[in-house]
Amino acid sequence: MDTTKWRTVAIRIDSYKLLKGMCEKTNRNPSNMINELLDFTLTHMSKKEQRKKQDIINELLKGQQ
Repeated sequence: MDTTKWRTVAIRIDSYKLLKGMCEKTNRNPSNMINELLDFTLTHMSKKEQRKKQDIINELLKGQQ
């Protein structure tokens, strides 16, 4: 696996079961569902803080490797 593109994360089993349920309902795999949830959250933050979504993304990624 290319570690520059993929990471493994651990989540609580209850959260995993909810994620799997959401995936089944929306016909997405877990990776795509997490991407959708992140996009939804970033859009919500952008509206709430009245900032551009890309500015929030840049701030969150600042210093990350």
